[in-house]
Amino acid sequence: RTRAVAQRIQSGMLNRLVYGGTDWVVAASENLKNQYAEKLSLNGRLKAFLPPVANPGLASPGPLQARPPSNKKIGVLARLDPKKGHFDIIDALAQVQKRHPDMELHIAGAEENLPWKDLSMKAAAAGLRNIWYHGFLEYEKIWEFMDSCRFGLIASRESEEVSRALLEWMSAGRAVVASKVGCIPEILKDGEGGVLFEPGDVAGLAEKADKLLAGADLAVKMGQINLERAAKDFAPARFKAQWHEVLYA
Repeated sequence: RTRAVAQRIQSGMLNRLVYGGTDWVVAASENLKNQYAEKLSLNGRLKAFLPPVANPGLASPGPLQARPPSNKKIGVLARLDPKKGHFDIIDALAQVQKRHPDMELHIAGAEENLPWKDLSMKAAAAGLRNIWYHGFLEYEKIWEFMDSCRFGLIASRESEEVSRALLEWMSAGRAVVASKVGCIPEILKDGEGGVLFEPGDVAGLAEKADKLLAGADLAVKMGQINLERAAKDFAPARFKAQWHEVLYA
């Protein structure tokens, strides 16, 4: 059985019977794995595999080198949903813009529980000027979007049990400013490949974003850490080897 969703794990009799006859349970993060361990007795039949990232740039010949641009573009790749913290982002970056008037916020993602017009109105009310919406991006367009940004921003207030956006930003060789939810603190170590803040902490988000905007060298250093980590831990070949170990144990 596999699990990569945030719904609460049930520990009733039916689930105990189902999992009692299961050879292996594979979770998509250590955070999910720990939730299983707290609810069910699996006697060591539990593993965590981070999903692979198929960034074509990781297959390029030669040494891997992060090359974030010297611009002040901040990228957000997330569906438009209040849970993703878009309103926090706007409030925070409206403050950051006072110190960095050339800063730009670029948002990509499908409109789901939050229409773009509401975000646009919020930005206007907050005084955030340089904001663009790119809509939903097909997978092959994600890398072009990320390559154009200095760093990525994830401000989710909950969930992120498996943050695909985090893995993708890291594999693109970009530093990440992210909230401490779900699997994010497990994967992104504060001060190494990025900086973390408490979910909903607008002042903390603004402080961390300012740090990456002010330090171009820091963005490069953190992006390089993420790129090397992605090539090692998020590679499809590693994911295949992990599954081979389970299936042919």
